[in-house]
Amino acid sequence: MSFFLCLFVVVFANLDPTAVLTSLNLPNFGEVQSIEPISGSLSDRNFKVLVSSLSKESQCSESSEAKSNGQSCAANAPLLSLRVPSDYGTDASYEKIHGLHRRWEEKAISLASKLEITPLLHHYNKGIVLSQNVNGKSLTSENIVNYLSPILKLVFELHDASKKKWKLKKLKTTFTPMKRASSYFDQIKSLGLTEKLPKNFKSAFKSAVSLTKTFSKILTNRALLHGNLVPSSFILSEENNSERLYVRDFEFTNAGDPWWDVANLCALNGLYGNEQFRVLEMAMKHLGETRKDLVIKRNKLMKWSIYFSEGLWGLMQEQVATLPFKSEWSKFKSFEEYGMYFLEKAMSYYTSGRFKSDFMTVSKFLKRKKPGKRAEMWQNVRPVQDPNAIKDKWKQEMI
Repeated sequence: MSFFLCLFVVVFANLDPTAVLTSLNLPNFGEVQSIEPISGSLSDRNFKVLVSSLSKESQCSESSEAKSNGQSCAANAPLLSLRVPSDYGTDASYEKIHGLHRRWEEKAISLASKLEITPLLHHYNKGIVLSQNVNGKSLTSENIVNYLSPILKLVFELHDASKKKWKLKKLKTTFTPMKRASSYFDQIKSLGLTEKLPKNFKSAFKSAVSLTKTFSKILTNRALLHGNLVPSSFILSEENNSERLYVRDFEFTNAGDPWWDVANLCALNGLYGNEQFRVLEMAMKHLGETRKDLVIKRNKLMKWSIYFSEGLWGLMQEQVATLPFKSEWSKFKSFEEYGMYFLEKAMSYYTSGRFKSDFMTVSKFLKRKKPGKRAEMWQNVRPVQDPNAIKDKWKQEMI
């Protein structure tokens, strides 16, 4: 194990949340009365913090909804949530390995807090997040399918607001899961774990890297992505006798194609058939795309790339994680089992005839000389097809 990874394990294993809060030197916060750990995360550490009081400066971001109901942030402010990132106390190597961009994370949390789609943010400092505690529960793999519509609404609200706020089209670089996957692969090799990789992995991985680079070159629509739409990234609370959904955990936020978030939601939650059909239809309507055949194939290829990233992350975490694999939303028993599940899905698709057909169709389309023509082709309406036939085709979707 490298020196950095050893340092990371030692520092995070001996984490003192009280010391973390003290190091922030926040003059607007009262004394810490109690700190209680919160479970659910696979890597970061989360705590519920009770403070004696908050000054008016820390209560200035009262939501419009709270004001309309005659409520004040001051009544709830003493109970906060503290998230300490996995790279706390280490150098910038961790961010590089995981492809993290803390400046984008801060922008995303601040924006989402103003949009009131994430718990009210009180303080952010290099990955440490101090926010309003929301009394609720994380979604699970069993119930997330019941909230697909509100989830997409939250994600698209973040996308649309980021496009208006920042000139993301001028960015020279853009996110793809394979950038992160390539970093994980390097770590897998340094840890001597390559023998655990599936047969023909290298050729499949090379194809995925090549394809996602092509996706980036023709990108005409950029937004601030969440990048990790697993069940634990959403918390469901009851407010005024009604349910309210919040999105959180913006650590993997980056700028890129909005369709990566759509594929991320499908890939990390095992959405198939009617569930995936609903997600893609809502996304097509919001993003203004009508080429169902290309949307289906592109989504499969994007999910394929995400499987590589998630799978390699799991294998790496098995060696370097400081927390035991215990998640409220996961059906797996270890990081390695989690990682191998996704790698096997990636290889199953790669060795099937479906991959070759999808890859050739999308690649041929992407190689058209004029980007403008490509953009038009995504929008072109095909001859009307039987809706039931389209649904049946999506029901047969196996990746």
